[in-house]
Amino acid sequence: MVRTYIGLLLYFSFRRFVFRTDALEILAAAFLPAAFRALGFPMPEGANNAVLAYIAYGVAALVIIRLLLAPYFVWKEDQNTIDGFKNQLDSPRRIERDRIAEHMATLKTNVSSQVSYLVEIALNYGSVEQAKKELDKIASHQTFLNAAAQELSTEPELSQNLREVTHLAMCVLADKMASRIEMDVRESLFAKSQKLLRQLQSTD
Repeated sequence: MVRTYIGLLLYFSFRRFVFRTDALEILAAAFLPAAFRALGFPMPEGANNAVLAYIAYGVAALVIIRLLLAPYFVWKEDQNTIDGFKNQLDSPRRIERDRIAEHMATLKTNVSSQVSYLVEIALNYGSVEQAKKELDKIASHQTFLNAAAQELSTEPELSQNLREVTHLAMCVLADKMASRIEMDVRESLFAKSQKLLRQLQSTD
C-alpha cells in the first residue's frame, strides 16, 4: 500500500520529465547560437553548457516542487475518480426519480382536469340530461380517479381528499338523477373540490 502510494507520487513528479528536459535542451542547442549570430556577437565558449546546466537546475527545481505538491494532486485525482464512479451509480437512480416525478406531474394534471369535469357536471343544476348522456364517461372518470387516489397514496392527505371528492361528486350525481337536492352535500363537494384543486396545483 505504502509502496504503491510512493510510486504514485514519483510517477506524478517525473511525469513527462524526460520529454520536457529533452525539448528544452533541443531548443537551447538550436536557438542559442542563432540568437548570438543574429545579434552579431560571437557565442562565448561554454555558453551552451551553461544554458543546459541552468535548464537542468530549473527542471530539477520543478520536479522538487511537483514532489512536494504530489500528495494533493494524487488525492485530487482519486476524488475525481470516486466522483466519476458515484455519478455512474447515481445516474440510473436519478433517471428513475426523474421518470417518476414526470409521471406524477402528468397524473396530477389529469386528475385536476377530470375532477373539474366531474364536479362541474355534478354541481351544474341544468346538466341532468348531459349527465345521463355521459354516464359511461362519468364512470370512466370515477374509475380513473379511484385508481389515481391509490397511486397517490404516498401523499396521504391528497389521496384522501381525492377519494372524498370523487365519492361526494358521485353522491351529488346520484341525487341529481333522482331529482333530489342535498344542499349540504353540494356545499361540501364544492369546498372540498376547491381545496383539492389547490393541492394539486401546489404540488405540480
